[in-house]
Amino acid sequence: MIYQFRGRTVPGTLGDGLLKDWIHRCDTQHERCAPPSEHRKAFLKGSTIRLIDVEERRIVLDTRQEREYVALSYVWGASTQGSLTSHTFKRFSSPNGIPEDPDTIPQTILDTIRLVRDIGFRYLWIDSLCILQDDDRDKLRHFPHMDTIYSCASLVIIAAAGQDAHAGLPGVVRGRRAWQHNGNLDSVPFITAQPSLCEALERTMWNDRGWTFQEAMLAHRTIVFTDRLVYWNCHEDCWREDLACEVTLASIKKNYRTSLWASMLDRISCNTRIYCDHVMRFSRRHFKEDGDVLWAFVGVLKSEAFRFLKGSIWGLPYEILDTALLWIHGGQEASYRLRFPSWSWMSASTDVRFLHLCEEFVVCKVTWHKPLLIGRDATPPICLESIEVDFNGISGKCTDQQAASLFSALRQEKVVLHYGLLQFTAQAAQLDIKWADVNDSDNMDHWVDANACDISGGIIGTLRVPSSFFNSAKTWPSETILLSANAEDIEDEICKRLKPLDGEWGNVVHVDGCKHVKDYNIMLIEWRGDIAYRAGLGKATQAAWDKLETRDKRIILG
Repeated sequence: MIYQFRGRTVPGTLGDGLLKDWIHRCDTQHERCAPPSEHRKAFLKGSTIRLIDVEERRIVLDTRQEREYVALSYVWGASTQGSLTSHTFKRFSSPNGIPEDPDTIPQTILDTIRLVRDIGFRYLWIDSLCILQDDDRDKLRHFPHMDTIYSCASLVIIAAAGQDAHAGLPGVVRGRRAWQHNGNLDSVPFITAQPSLCEALERTMWNDRGWTFQEAMLAHRTIVFTDRLVYWNCHEDCWREDLACEVTLASIKKNYRTSLWASMLDRISCNTRIYCDHVMRFSRRHFKEDGDVLWAFVGVLKSEAFRFLKGSIWGLPYEILDTALLWIHGGQEASYRLRFPSWSWMSASTDVRFLHLCEEFVVCKVTWHKPLLIGRDATPPICLESIEVDFNGISGKCTDQQAASLFSALRQEKVVLHYGLLQFTAQAAQLDIKWADVNDSDNMDHWVDANACDISGGIIGTLRVPSSFFNSAKTWPSETILLSANAEDIEDEICKRLKPLDGEWGNVVHVDGCKHVKDYNIMLIEWRGDIAYRAGLGKATQAAWDKLETRDKRIILG
């Protein structure tokens, strides 16, 4: 028998029958979609979380972490209306304390409470109502565990409709505008359908919000609400309202258009490529608070920890540090986030991309030393003072209280994540950095191409630097260091290709000094005291760099 997709009429008001059917099918047919039991047992061991009891409409404490719950991923918007604070805690903790009033509680939250009750769950986790929003200590207690909260949820509801938390879940209370057309084409009946899940999410505000990246990535199964349609996405299947595709032989194929976890489905042997893909997609997101960037990516790093057993420093895995350092800004505006080191992509306030996506083609040219780790080799205030600088002249000194707020909760995650300054010895050369486009007169600080020139004026390479680096001059003498070399995909008796994996040969692993090197990766640095800062990144030709007068220099990179 041949199965094909059959169109389905999407009603103006969503009933709970289809959603319950999806949940039942997943519960009974999918082994990979349930949160791991050992993960749930370890969840916030010795602590408690708050949940919303949707039947009693109040906040409760889950002291044993044994209750099944649903989590909400949504867009707050500008308003903090209806949040849990020290002033609303007593009221919201009382029976029927959470009012059914959209002037008090955002419509998206009201609709979610109703939906969760209708589909048979009792408990719900929503950040605005389960974390005290006016208590920094409570936030710091929860932020390192956001990954666990979403990965242990029985179901994650994604509210991707509208611009903020007042949009609601279309079809739950408010009816949806009719959009489908049907008819006959050459005597064949047809009905129109919506784009695939990921295409529908592309232009939503939800897809632009920073926190939602890991919220969706770490979920095991989701129900996604868009303006026109509801989708189901779990680790096994992709279903949707407008197509009858629940039958196995007529199921939707999981790929980058239909599944939130497509990158995990790819059989890619290169861990570096997987990491770089996560970073590039995450860096396109935006945040109200720049400091949230670290927290919003911690869950991704923890979920990928099995790939990088040595852990990471400021989000860059130690095993692939040579490649992870080779990021550049994708946007034109030259701006930076404070609190993050200049060499970490987390310091970029625009999207980033990498010069290379696979570690095997990058050959290390520095000698790495043990990093200066915060709380171990240096005090937080000293380290943060060295970090909090940007090229626009905005700088800030870190107080003891600020340092404690940032790092107190991070120390418990140090098995996976380290925080500090890089130390290494590298070849350094004095070069003249010249603005390549002398006719560029844009007064705004932006990224420009610059030529790296030797003392005779010969161009040895190019760099991407902020225009403010030059001040009023178009040429600026500066120090540049050699980070790594780029090699070709060629093997010989020294550089061997990895053994077959799943029937396919891996990449060639190159060594320092091999003959396959094409060019070098160089970093432009600025000194402030004894600390160097990344000012730009680019490439140099191997022959030109090797002719320079260089000296080995110990670098502490802030």
